[in-house]
Order: sequence, then structure tokens, then C-alpha cells
Amino acid sequence: MYLYMCTYTCNISRSPLSACILLTFLTSPSTRTVTIKQVAFDWVGPDVGLAWSDANDHAIAAGTRLPTADEFRIKGISDGDFDQWQPVSDGQNLWVQSGDAGRIYTTEGGETGWYDSNDVFPFRPTSEGSTSGSPVHHFYVIVGTETPPAGGGLSVAVSLSVFLSLFSAAMPMVYYLSFTIDIKITHKLYIYIHTYIHK
Repeated sequence: MYLYMCTYTCNISRSPLSACILLTFLTSPSTRTVTIKQVAFDWVGPDVGLAWSDANDHAIAAGTRLPTADEFRIKGISDGDFDQWQPVSDGQNLWVQSGDAGRIYTTEGGETGWYDSNDVFPFRPTSEGSTSGSPVHHFYVIVGTETPPAGGGLSVAVSLSVFLSLFSAAMPMVYYLSFTIDIKITHKLYIYIHTYIHK
């Protein structure tokens, strides 16, 4: 869901009146239908470790993407009660703990080490048919679509901005007026509008 939040704070000094008003608008929720799907690590021979870049490239080529660590947590994904890591899209060479052995959903990564190599380890997926390393022979991708919210939230907030500006002009007692609009357009983009009027 997308939250359009408009916060109007009116601080009036040298007057017995002071007010703080919080107006929140829930408008045009997005349509988001996504699932986490297992993908078999089967495009190479046995006894190969899954590199982050291989999993990421394979997901992109299939028109999908790696999940985020939060999506693992929200969906409650677990590979078992042992130490196991899965690649995630939060950053390059970043992995999330998918084994419920005490550190589940923590993340780890880096430019060197096992994060983007094909070496076989018991704590990350290996290719199908492997006789050593991890018994997990899959990784996860996100499948689904997200429709952005319909227009209207921005115009509502702008209209409110104009209204409050006119309202403040009619209040000679106002010493300080602060107005803030926070609009969340997508899950990654924020627009912040700050207007300050001093009298």
C-alpha cells in the first residue's frame, strides 16, 4: 500500500493558541501481487557452488529478480534448521541467512571471499547432482507484478498546500508556520516539499 502523508504543523507563539494538526491520506493503494519461487541450480554440472552473480544474471535473464532480505523475512522463507545462505538483491554479492540455525534473515556480503565464487561450501547452494557441499540445490526469485498507485495523491497534497497558505495569510496572530508534505510515490522514491513562512 502507498501512503500519502501530509503533516501540517502550526506553531503560534505570543498567543494563547497553539495547534498541531496531522492529516494522513491513504489514497490509491498499489496493486502488488508477488511470490517467491524456487529455481533449480541445474544449468551446470555437479559440484559447483552458486555464485551471487550467476544467480542474479539467471534471474534477470528469466525476467525476474532476486528477493530482498525483507521479502525472505516477510514470507518466512527457510531452507531448514541448519546454516544456509541465499543470494538477495539488496546489494551486489549480498546474501541472507535462510537457515534457521540462530541467525536467520541476517545479511552478509563483500567483494572477496565466498560471496561470488563457484567454490563448494556446505552453507550455500550447490548445483544439482553435487556429492559434496550443501544439500540445497536451488535459489529464490521474485515472480509477479506491481502496479503503481493511480494519480491523485500529488494533486490532493498540492491543493492542501495552497489552502493552508491562504489560511495562514488570514491569521495575523501567526508568528511561525511550518508546512511539510511527504509523498511516497513508489517504494523507492520519496518527494519532500517543505514550506516555511515567517511573520
